[in-house]
Amino acid sequence: MAAAIAAGTSTIAVVHDVFTPAPAELAAAQDLVDRFEAAGGGVCLDARGRMVDLAVVREARRTLRDGGVPA
Repeated sequence: MAAAIAAGTSTIAVVHDVFTPAPAELAAAQDLVDRFEAAGGGVCLDARGRMVDLAVVREARRTLRDGGVPA
């Protein structure tokens, strides 16, 4: 779950910054989704050689969506 209550307009920017993925997070998520799709789905390896399954790819796609990137 990712939600917050802004106690006024002055806190909106802070809340946005906290919940928006950093550029490095977006790049890593995109790399993971690209690897998964190139592998034809199922299981793939991440940039560090670790096995990744569909649950991890779903989280990567959620990260991209949260960052405004179509996944």
